[in-house]
Amino acid sequence: YEQDIRDSKVMATWKDIVTATLKSINRDASLDEIYKNLEGHEKTKSNEHWKEKVRQTLQQLAKSGICKNTVRGHWSIAA
Repeated sequence: YEQDIRDSKVMATWKDIVTATLKSINRDASLDEIYKNLEGHEKTKSNEHWKEKVRQTLQQLAKSGICKNTVRGHWSIAA
């Protein structure tokens, strides 16, 4: 059994949970699909503007080479 960082009680960062979400989807995903996977996470409950934070985190991860924007509004883990 591998623990999902999104369910971890330790303080996961936005980068941790967004990366874990993209890995679990394991294909090109729309922002809506990413939002649905993250909705209800502790971080989303404590941040009124969590969708904006997810988009910001995706941009940061893309600059780091961890994920890529495939088409407008769609993201995937970088190969």
